[in-house]
Order: sequence, then C-alpha cells, then structure tokens
Amino acid sequence: MGRKRNKMNSGGEDFNNLKGEGTAMDTESSRASASIWRQAVSIPNMLSYLRIMLIPVFVVMYVRAQYLTAGCTLIVSGLTDILDGRIARKFGMVTDLGKVVDPAADKLTQAAMIICVSHKISEMKLLFIALVVKELLMLLIGYFFYRKTSVLISSRWYGKATTTVLYAVLIAYVLIPDIPGELAAPAAALCIAMIVMTFILYNYHYIKQIGIKKD
Repeated sequence: MGRKRNKMNSGGEDFNNLKGEGTAMDTESSRASASIWRQAVSIPNMLSYLRIMLIPVFVVMYVRAQYLTAGCTLIVSGLTDILDGRIARKFGMVTDLGKVVDPAADKLTQAAMIICVSHKISEMKLLFIALVVKELLMLLIGYFFYRKTSVLISSRWYGKATTTVLYAVLIAYVLIPDIPGELAAPAAALCIAMIVMTFILYNYHYIKQIGIKKD
C-alpha cells in the first residue's frame, strides 16, 4: 500500500513538473511573440516599410515622365532613411529585424532608381550589374558570418555614405533628365567606386569581428 502511494505521489509530481515546464514554455513563447511584434511596429521599421511602399510610386511617376514628382518621392524616401537610423540609435530602437529591413529597403530603392535611369542612360547598366554582384556576395558572406557568430551586423557609416552618393547622383538624373551625356560615365564610375569601397570595408569588418569572437 505504501509503495502504491509513493508511486501515485511520484506520478503527481511528474505531472506537476510537466505542467510547470509547459507553462514556462508558453510564457517564453508569448514573450518572444511580443518581442517580434514590438520590433515589427517600431517607428524605425515602420519608416523602412514606408520606403519600400514608395518604390512603386516612384517607378510609376518616372515611367509617366512626371520627373519632378518622381524626384520628390525619392527625396522623401531618402529622408525616411536618415530618420529611421537616427530614431533607432537615439531611442534604443535598434532591432535585428531593422538590421534586415532597413538595408533591404535601401537596396530595393537603389535598384529601382538604377533600372529606371538606365533606360535613358546606358552607362548606368554597369552600375546595376555592380550593385547586384555586390549584394549577392554580401548576402552569401553575411550568411556565413551569421552562422559563425550568430550576430547581425547593422549598417555602417560607409554603407550609408554609398547610399547617399547613389541617391544624390540618381535623383539628379531623375530631376534633370537632360544632363549632358559626357557626365554619365564619371557619375557611374563614382557610384561603382563607392560600391566597391563599401564591399571591401564590410568584409574587413566581418573578418575583424570573427577575430574578436575567437579571442
């Protein structure tokens, strides 16, 4: 009889333990969901979503030859890019989701600008190729870096500098479609040089971070 009671007590304790573990897991899952939601609706990330939504607006305006409206759309897009980074850093809103969404919005916007402008300025096609190759390589290298360190690298100053140069050059070509043709090659060369510089510096940063992790 005593043994039977002991078994029943043991069984009850196991059930309570399992119940407690289940509750802890549910709580942890709820916290994780809440954290993801907070990241998703943070002001910097909402500005990045807005930047993505402005892409089709810009493309439609450009195709319709409404260059002033298209250029103003890009200026608004650029301002949201500046604001989201400043807000994120100032108010402690830097998130892993933002580290993905912000650069994705940048690259999609840049690609849309280059594709549109390259229909009139053939030299910009080389710029598009350089951007695609660089981003594919960065995606691959970034993936291996994350596998090694479990760290997502946020945008660096040189990435933002390149974005600024690309925006400035391409907005100029959107707003002033009759820019002399002889300026196209130097403009494209400047943008490509910035892309190459950014690629080299990001990879240097990755190598440096891996060295720190090993130490």
